Amino acid sequence: MAKKKSKSRSMLPESLTTVTPLSKFLAMALFIIIPFIAFKFGVEFQQLKEALLDQGACEIVQDYDAPSMMEF
Repeated sequence: MAKKKSKSRSMLPESLTTVTPLSKFLAMALFIIIPFIAFKFGVEFQQLKEALLDQGACEIVQDYDAPSMMEF
């Protein structure tokens, strides 16, 4: 029996799967910009966290009387 070759390609139209110069540029720009944005949010989060601790906000302290996941 001869086997039929099945298409392994997706069912999306070719217009949605074509790599264009614009899509390459957008991918490159996002690849470069997103880590900087994440770093900026991380720095601001750390500053906020330190400011809250300086104002006397309490840290979350684990209750050692309560069972933890390590005991199971």
